[in-house]
Amino acid sequence: MPSQEVQARGGRGEEMVKKLEYIYKRISSPLAKKFAQPFYKKAMAVLNKE
Repeated sequence: MPSQEVQARGGRGEEMVKKLEYIYKRISSPLAKKFAQPFYKKAMAVLNKE
């Protein structure tokens, strides 16, 4: 049941991660990166747990 697996992981979750990765890669300011990193890491940890 691959479709159910995708739903379990959350289709919206995948979209969020893609947006987060995009935003994170676009951040050039080191200060902004320092601020964004904990959120990025937390989001990735949540996704990897599922």
